Amino acid sequence: MDAIFGALLDDPALLGQLFGFLDAPGPLDCARAGFFARAVTCLLMRRHADVMRHLQGAPAVLERLVAHVDTTSIAEARAACSFPFLLPICFREGSFALPV
Repeated sequence: MDAIFGALLDDPALLGQLFGFLDAPGPLDCARAGFFARAVTCLLMRRHADVMRHLQGAPAVLERLVAHVDTTSIAEARAACSFPFLLPICFREGSFALPV
């Protein structure tokens, strides 16, 4: 799997094709949105820094994610973008604590 993620993240054109799914007008097809969300979530879980670097260079992608937030799978993918940053806040001293 790392070879696939590496090939995808090393080629901005491939990442552009992946995130190009968001260019479609809403509402998005739920099944395809689910596949997209799973792919993006897997990328984020394994290569978070690389994906976030790509997203910082392509702010339009985040705008399109927000535009399609009414699709459940896209909302979950959007949440996954910020989830790793919440871990240090939520898990303090071995117990789960919601940020205030």
